Amino acid sequence: MGPVTIDRFVLLLPDCDARSVQSVMQRFQARVLESPAETEDGEPVNIPFSCGVVSFAGQVARFDTVMSRVDEALMRAKKKGVNRIELF
Repeated sequence: MGPVTIDRFVLLLPDCDARSVQSVMQRFQARVLESPAETEDGEPVNIPFSCGVVSFAGQVARFDTVMSRVDEALMRAKKKGVNRIELF
């Protein structure tokens, strides 16, 4: 089996406001950054981690609206550099 590439994934965190989600993502990011993956030869591979965060706590939103805003926040994070967390 060849290498696995994960470009994007979505986490849904019900009943979380923007501050709570940002805190969760900061902890998640720290774990990813402090635990590098390894190649088959045992060489460490540092994985960059940037994400876009959107909160709709207490609101109803269409899936396409949520994804559009997350994508926009992620693009802002990537433009600012690696290992960023950007809130919409």
